[in-house]
Amino acid sequence: MKMNEISVIDGKRVWIYQRDSLGNNSAKLEEQKQKMLELAEHHGFEVVGCTTEILSLIHISEPTRL
Repeated sequence: MKMNEISVIDGKRVWIYQRDSLGNNSAKLEEQKQKMLELAEHHGFEVVGCTTEILSLIHISEPTRL
C-alpha cells in the first residue's frame, strides 16, 4: 500500500508526505515527489518540507527540509 498526499499546513504552505509500506519502490517515490513539488508550485503553494517513509521489516523515517 502506497500513500502520497499534500497536506495544507497554513494558507499556501504545504508539507509533502510519502509512504511506501512495502519498502520496494523507492525509485517511484522520487518520481512522485518531483510531480508533487511541481503540482504544489503550479497551485502557488510553498513547500516547507517533505517526509518520506519507506517501510519493510525495519521502520525508516527520513523527514527532510527543503
